[in-house]
Amino acid sequence: MGEGMDCRQMFEHLGGYLEGELALALALEFDAHCHACARCRALIQSCRQTILVYRRQTAPPLAPNLHRKLMDRLSAKPPMD
Repeated sequence: MGEGMDCRQMFEHLGGYLEGELALALALEFDAHCHACARCRALIQSCRQTILVYRRQTAPPLAPNLHRKLMDRLSAKPPMD
């Protein structure tokens, strides 16, 4: 990328950036672009807020019979070919 990242490239790497999976050089280009681009900064902030909201949510409990069926299915041995 060397000459700087544009908005399209930033968007392509957004998931990796948010998960902390980008190589250092790419993460630095990403940061530099977001520092200079208000639209991309806003997108990053919105994504981070959305992730926080979802992480704070608790899953509703499963009905007892559904939970039992799910656990039975997960513990079953896979069929042999």
